[in-house]
Amino acid sequence: MNNKPLITIVTVCFNAVNVIEKTIESVLNQTYNNLEYLIIDGGSDDGTLNIIKEYKSKFNNKISFITESDEGIYDAMNKGANLANGEWIYFLNAGDRLLNPKVLSTIFDNQNISDFDLIYGDVKVEYNKFNKLKKAKPLNELWKGMVFSHQAVFIRTKLIINYQFNIENNIVADYELVINLYKDGYEFYYFEQPLALISCGGVSDINRIEVIFDYYKTYTNYFKLNYVQKIYYLINFIINYIKIFIKKAIPNKLKYEIIKMIK
Repeated sequence: MNNKPLITIVTVCFNAVNVIEKTIESVLNQTYNNLEYLIIDGGSDDGTLNIIKEYKSKFNNKISFITESDEGIYDAMNKGANLANGEWIYFLNAGDRLLNPKVLSTIFDNQNISDFDLIYGDVKVEYNKFNKLKKAKPLNELWKGMVFSHQAVFIRTKLIINYQFNIENNIVADYELVINLYKDGYEFYYFEQPLALISCGGVSDINRIEVIFDYYKTYTNYFKLNYVQKIYYLINFIINYIKIFIKKAIPNKLKYEIIKMIK
């Protein structure tokens, strides 16, 4: 156990009484034992804290939590990083869960990762009646936006503490942090397996147009886009406006059938 790194898993939540338990269970069921679990609650008043306290009483040596108001999800994630003792940190949203009990063991029993600073993989997205694999994209496509889900990323904790999530960038601060790490030459490792099961309908799904704009604005704060890349963003805006119209116009049952075919 001494030669296995301590992993800190952080769940940020607020009024998540209906989903927090499955997230906690997926962490506590991990076969990798050298981990700590931090829950950063934004001041829930719906029964979420009762569930957290119940698990805390059973697994006191693994779970810690705080509950207080914050300035949004990235502020809460910064709090989690500043409290973390682990060499590596992983953020798992309330309602999402690690795909199986051996996710951590599969990654951190792998000796090939010791020289890397960020490990990323794939996820499965949970829709109403089915799951869909979402594979990470190549790093050379970072100019298009986030190329992997943050629920499939392990980062050395010291890097989160040093860089911090920019809480002014309230939708894609995780993307901005990844750009900074990539720009500054840190080593990335693609672990080609799905690591988590995540829920559809997150902020990046609901506010897709705003997310694309923020990707554009964030990337161009650090790099210049060429003409072809600018055209890509224009086309992407148009396509997503059309998608929004279609989603509003067609019944949910038909919508899910279309997602199965094309997503």
